[in-house]
Amino acid sequence: MSNSKIKIIAAPMGEHIWELACARVAEARGPDPLDFPLWIVNNSRHKAAAETALMNRLGAAAIPTHKIHTLLSLAGEILNLPVLDVAVKSSFAVLSLRQLFMAQTPGVYRASSDSPGFAESFWSSVEEVENRGYFPDETLAITDAPPPPQPFSDLQRRLHTALEKRGRYTAGELLRRAARKLRSEGSIPILNDTVFIGPLQNPSALERDFIHTLISKVREILIFTIPHSNWHEKYTSHSSNFQPGHTLRAEVSLMRPLTPEAELEASFALIASWAAEKKYRYRDVRIIHPLGHQVLPQVESAARRYRVPLKGLVPRSLAEFPGVTLLLKLLDLFDHGWRREELLEVLRSSLIQAPWGEKSEVIKKVLKKGDKRSSAFWIELTKSVNAPGVAPSLEQLQQLDSIDNSRQTGRIFAKWIQQCSIYVREIKGDQPDKDCGDYYAGEIEISAWRSLDNLLKNFSVHFPKQLTRNRLLDEFKRALRATKFEPRDDRLDAVEFCPGTREEHLPKPVIIYLGLNSRVPSPGKSSPFLGTDAPGDYDEQFRLFQSLIGNGGDKVLLSCPLYDDEGGELTLSPFISSLQKRIGQIPSVEKLPSWQPYEVYNKKRRATAKIASYRPDAQISRNAALNYLRDKSLRWSVTRMADAIQC
Repeated sequence: MSNSKIKIIAAPMGEHIWELACARVAEARGPDPLDFPLWIVNNSRHKAAAETALMNRLGAAAIPTHKIHTLLSLAGEILNLPVLDVAVKSSFAVLSLRQLFMAQTPGVYRASSDSPGFAESFWSSVEEVENRGYFPDETLAITDAPPPPQPFSDLQRRLHTALEKRGRYTAGELLRRAARKLRSEGSIPILNDTVFIGPLQNPSALERDFIHTLISKVREILIFTIPHSNWHEKYTSHSSNFQPGHTLRAEVSLMRPLTPEAELEASFALIASWAAEKKYRYRDVRIIHPLGHQVLPQVESAARRYRVPLKGLVPRSLAEFPGVTLLLKLLDLFDHGWRREELLEVLRSSLIQAPWGEKSEVIKKVLKKGDKRSSAFWIELTKSVNAPGVAPSLEQLQQLDSIDNSRQTGRIFAKWIQQCSIYVREIKGDQPDKDCGDYYAGEIEISAWRSLDNLLKNFSVHFPKQLTRNRLLDEFKRALRATKFEPRDDRLDAVEFCPGTREEHLPKPVIIYLGLNSRVPSPGKSSPFLGTDAPGDYDEQFRLFQSLIGNGGDKVLLSCPLYDDEGGELTLSPFISSLQKRIGQIPSVEKLPSWQPYEVYNKKRRATAKIASYRPDAQISRNAALNYLRDKSLRWSVTRMADAIQC
């Protein structure tokens, strides 16, 4: 196998790697409109973008999309398997693991197998181990990581066996089997003489093994990547158009807002002002945050306040969606036998369709009573209060809870959950609140309920034996938390929000990178199963950071708050100093944006006019405001900062 067949292509200074890849693939098209080279891209998001980019570049109404693949979809094509149906997802894997634990748990894991998050953490470790090149019956020659412990390998083997009995495979197993088939068979119809790969920055050992196997079946492989990736470390002698240096083409500036909350306010004020002035469209902006999923609720809240459409490209747990959250409150009420604590949560939610005044009277009455744990008692208590709309709703819930709590199969249990979800859907509806401002949320809710229906189908298959309802409910909650859900968002004009932990190669005119304090990058997390630390190499993480901000065409705005939410002082991330060594001193934004929607501005101006002592030119030092909030034991926020200034 000769590595001379691999050519590494990096974009020249001033040109983006994605644009170069699209141009080279378009040029390689044959005389037949359907004669396209094979192009392997990073993920399904890049695949959709590649199809659109090629149609626009060629002016074609359609292109042969079967020639654009991810590594996983290409593996399915080689194996003649439908990847979407056979590739196991996290929720299915967790259900299979829980079934294995109930049958027989390895002694070393017996004490912790029932702890929350155990199955999810084990599944993540399985994915990591297979990316390193370790499988139950084979270790790839390309791997250079230490092997997993024997008890882990034994349970990994049992999981593979259980999945294969249901016709499911891990993503790593599909890539390994596809590579094995490439080695054993003479020709593969989908492969061309030339294969384009990328942009791809830091592939795993398993992905590199699969790509190396492709070499024997094609004339050459062209890999698009950015400078300083690990492809260059291995194949620099075969690079084409490689030029050392940074990949930034945009104007870079640094913003230092007061707090994380002020950081979001300033960012969305800037985006809203650009859109109002028609300087940039919403789709021209991408926001990146190193914490990704953890700060998504705050980011979404800020976007709604400024009426900025936001497209969150961050997978979330299905249990976090509003309708499913209501369903969990309902199930908690039933699971704890109508305990007062859960009843109060239900009364305060929209599960009870009654005027708030009536619900308030019932809540006051319930708070005066002890914990009775009886649905009949609470319903009679409600009837004694002047709240005619509450008692019928509680009686409906009592009927839903009338299912026998004795042992039952997963299929019967899934039907009961389906009935409860139908009740929640009818109460909540598919449309969001009218004051939400983001009507696309209704489409997301519909997709979330469909995902729940698919989970219930898998759940009934994994638990054919009879168990108590409480045990089945516990297993269902585990699977629900493990179900990762990233709703499809087809809006053309929306700001993208991406995590700072995965590769992204699609260009944008504006990149805003938030949260760049001294805690970024974070050290690699230790795996409790593998006994080794996850890779936390600084140079590798900095290369990822540099590639993410390198997607900016006009502007790159880096941001680090001065203080955290507890009032502690924050310093700049080492990424900033490393970047300045490459591109020079980064100028600071002296005045933070303060643009607000017209109706919000007028409302605040009227409220401000009522304060007799208000002076627009009044100034206060940051240290004085910090001392005031600390004396009052208050956390930093924009509102409290304004109060501190007034005081």
